Amino acid sequence: MGMQHNGYERPSSRPPILRPFEMIGFIVAFSVLVACAITFLYYMLVFGSIRIQGRQTATPMLLPTFTVLPASPTPLPAFTPTFTPAPTFTPTPPCIAPPGLPIYTVRPGDTIVSIAAATNSTDRELRIWNCLMNINVILAGQTLYVRSLPGTPRVAFEPQGMNERGSNQRHVAVSICNGAPQVSIRFINLTTNAQRFLWDFGDGTSSDEVNPVHIFTIAPAGETRFSVTLTAYGWDNSFVETTLVLSFSASCP
Repeated sequence: MGMQHNGYERPSSRPPILRPFEMIGFIVAFSVLVACAITFLYYMLVFGSIRIQGRQTATPMLLPTFTVLPASPTPLPAFTPTFTPAPTFTPTPPCIAPPGLPIYTVRPGDTIVSIAAATNSTDRELRIWNCLMNINVILAGQTLYVRSLPGTPRVAFEPQGMNERGSNQRHVAVSICNGAPQVSIRFINLTTNAQRFLWDFGDGTSSDEVNPVHIFTIAPAGETRFSVTLTAYGWDNSFVETTLVLSFSASCP
């Protein structure tokens, strides 16, 4: 008599058998878990320490500390303010000349100093009366207001150390026993209202100095005479001259 089944199957008492793909998944999961555990222990040994004293305690891992230093600022260059002084303004004196002043014409070689001396004026008067910005710059032919025009030269001179002998003669006695018969004479110019001078010493020599010193060569005995002439030229190129006769008496006492 055969066994009948009524749609109900009796459960088996054998443990379930894992299929091959389930076994492979289990192995892989277990391997990953072991690898994670090993990795965790490795990092714990490297960066920390584990001590087991009765129970397992973990020493906290010390993290490195960093000190942030403040950045040292680069010093800026020192600022020194500069001040440009305002230009000074010197007012130009007005051109005011008293009425009736004579007019002088500047000639070659003239200077403000020489014109002032010849016209009885001052440098300041000439600058104000004629609006001169620079008194050192004047031109020949330029006209200037002056206090008075230069007069005609009055020429005169005296040989120093000689005695008067008449109105136009001067004399001196010279003792000459040794050496060359020469006498040195200094001339004092007493001329007024003159611009330039010319001396003729009567021995073939001349000079244009104001107060020259001249050496005369005289005879060793007797009297020697020289006619000395001084010519004075005025501001208008007029001239006046005068002559003195110098006589030297040489002797050897």
